[in-house]
Amino acid sequence: MGPLVAELLKNPEIVERAGACLRSTGYDHIDVVLADAEEGVPANVPYDRIIVTAGAWDIPPAWLEQLSPDGRIVVPCD
Repeated sequence: MGPLVAELLKNPEIVERAGACLRSTGYDHIDVVLADAEEGVPANVPYDRIIVTAGAWDIPPAWLEQLSPDGRIVVPCD
């Protein structure tokens, strides 16, 4: 099995559609989660990588808490 990937989205319709599209194309290792990204996904910690695709003013504490000791965060800052 490849790496576990979690995709966080705030819109339930997009979560459902994204999950269906990913599963239909064989990407079964991606969890599409309805959540506020600021809180992360504590159920699957620690993460080796956290990659944010939207600008952020800062790095929420949850992201640092959920990162493995040697992990990396990539985030475009506004």
